[in-house]
Amino acid sequence: MLERVIYKRLLPVVESQGGLSDRQYGFRKARSTIDAIKLVPGLAEDAIHGKGSTSKYCVVVTLDVKNAFNSANWNLIRKSLAKVGIPAYLAAIVDSYLTERRLWYDTDDGP
Repeated sequence: MLERVIYKRLLPVVESQGGLSDRQYGFRKARSTIDAIKLVPGLAEDAIHGKGSTSKYCVVVTLDVKNAFNSANWNLIRKSLAKVGIPAYLAAIVDSYLTERRLWYDTDDGP
């Protein structure tokens, strides 16, 4: 429940500050990986016809990081939030949430 409260307060602040790329689809309202996939044919078509570039080549590179948040550097998360100017009260909540936090989860290689 706390994560949902943080999310609902953090997202509008970050989005209003221009802190998220237009190409980011995860953790965004009304966006999904399906929306990102739907963009690919149009981008490929533009590349083939030379729209927006002089090349007629198109390369698709995808990246899926398993447990991305779990393996993220939380100090960098804190610094990034400060950089986009989140309010002090919200920074304190996120800092408290991340302080002395340990994650335990199972993987294919064990716990």
